[in-house]
Amino acid sequence: MAQTAANHLSVDLDAGMGGGLSGGDEIGRGGFATGIVAAWRTATHARASGIVGFDAFSQWQPGGDAICVTGRNGSCMPHYPDFNAVSAVVGGEWAIGRRGAARLLCGPGDFAGTKQGRRAHAFGVLSRLDVSISLIPHTAFAVGFRYGAVPNFHSQFFAPSAINFGLRLE
Repeated sequence: MAQTAANHLSVDLDAGMGGGLSGGDEIGRGGFATGIVAAWRTATHARASGIVGFDAFSQWQPGGDAICVTGRNGSCMPHYPDFNAVSAVVGGEWAIGRRGAARLLCGPGDFAGTKQGRRAHAFGVLSRLDVSISLIPHTAFAVGFRYGAVPNFHSQFFAPSAINFGLRLE
């Protein structure tokens, strides 16, 4: 938030490592996550701003079913589903010193996923917390955590999450 103009656009591009929780017997061996956030500052007051925007992310495990981990029933446990999601988010951004910022965003979204070859869509809620530091004018390095809560995907709860590293362009 080292900038001074209100009501302007920022775009975050990030990549990282993902995983998640589930209400079933899925095995998560870690995976990859990528994302993009387009956010607009709605108001700037001293060292804080309101934010509205969109978050889109993808999270997957390459070769997820290539290794068989035996479950309680003696058969191979399914891998954690791959997810793509688009969410409308609102939140805030707070200045940290002269060049840093912390941002918290949250909102509803459409989580599309593939479980055992079956594609489905489900309602979910996404939360994102990140901190950034300005490197050069209009560019910041950001580190963040993304957490999704999908209460009913194929009749199970899933919580895809990721730690991301990326750039914020303002």
